[in-house]
Amino acid sequence: AALWNLNRLFDIESRGQVAVLPRYANSVGAEKLGVRPYLSDSLRNELKAIWGKYPEAEEYNTDAMLARMRKEEITGLFVFGADLMTQYPDRVFAQDGLERLELLVVADLFETATTELADVVLPMASWAEYDGSYTNLEGRVQEAEGPIKPRFESRPAHAIIDAIAERLEIPLFASPEQRTEELNRLLAFDAKPPVPDGYLKVAATLDDAPADYPFPLVVGDDPHHCAHLTEKAESLLNFRSEAYVEMSPALADELGVADGETVRVISPVGKVNVPVRISDWLEGRVVFMPRNFAATPVTSLLMRKQRVDYVRISRLDG
Repeated sequence: AALWNLNRLFDIESRGQVAVLPRYANSVGAEKLGVRPYLSDSLRNELKAIWGKYPEAEEYNTDAMLARMRKEEITGLFVFGADLMTQYPDRVFAQDGLERLELLVVADLFETATTELADVVLPMASWAEYDGSYTNLEGRVQEAEGPIKPRFESRPAHAIIDAIAERLEIPLFASPEQRTEELNRLLAFDAKPPVPDGYLKVAATLDDAPADYPFPLVVGDDPHHCAHLTEKAESLLNFRSEAYVEMSPALADELGVADGETVRVISPVGKVNVPVRISDWLEGRVVFMPRNFAATPVTSLLMRKQRVDYVRISRLDG
């Protein structure tokens, strides 16, 4: 809200001086193709013009889908290249929803905690195994040729979707040229998401840390890793191959722990054992943990409704 007010006050966005950097490459391209919930009316109308109609089904984000899986209102799910068990910020909630499905199909490059729950696992090709394009923040489309062919029985995600559509006898495209034509039309379409008309109210509040869990926890990616895929890269494992809890020198002194010492990190819903990493980058009592390593399910410490998750840290010999 504060950033939007600043942008509206100084008209920064229209001068190209600010942009939101997405977590993943080609996020802009995916949004232009409508691969997100809550589309703008202009993009919805453009898709309707191309398809002749637009699905009337209610749109859900990941959290809403998982909630409806738990209620058994959604009974089947296809997952492409996402490890919900590792990435969703409440592992218990995600697992409960996925286990209630009648059918779970997962397409991914590697085995993951989510593929372990799947009824069907489909091998998916990586970005380096097929031709495609990337759309940058300016909307410029950059073509990319796959340097290698898909290995074994793996296929690109779009080829998997095409094969499923053919089995259902509802082919999506009459030819590859038709697919390319639709992609180019959507990538050229400028559909900005709806924004508020006026200023937003900014009401900053500070949560008090619970007495039993005094340390705010930040979960993210290790600097050498990204999500769940890079754990398979041996070269990156030479830099970091296991999870850790990172803290400031002052907090380490307070807890009486040394760099590399294994401690137990406990939240109201989970606990994990990890080594300590002392860092001058952190100050105060906040701690950081990477979510990139399957052997340590860091998201089991998180609760989806918490704005800030808190933990306590204890020595294993204490």
